[in-house]
Amino acid sequence: MRHLFSDNPLVWRLDRLGRSMPHLVTLIQELLEKGVAFRSLRDGAIDTTSASGELVFHIFSALAQFERRLIQERTKAGLSAAQRRDRKGGRKPITCDDPRVKTAC
Repeated sequence: MRHLFSDNPLVWRLDRLGRSMPHLVTLIQELLEKGVAFRSLRDGAIDTTSASGELVFHIFSALAQFERRLIQERTKAGLSAAQRRDRKGGRKPITCDDPRVKTAC
């Protein structure tokens, strides 16, 4: 397994690598599938070349999955509450005589 730590680009901290936890987990998984190990200079526990580093990575992965599920549940609950109040999501439809439509044509 190649090490991202040696001749390849380095990452100072995990938050500099990914936009969000799910994005970071996906990116690390893609690196591992390509045979590239990952180490973070500041986050010493994240080192996919060691068993403990891999464990920490998998814990982060589980937390990311938990975060995604919480977001899904909150979104469904919010949509359901809005529906009970006779609210609909999204934008109001634009008619053909709207000035923005006429300007675009």
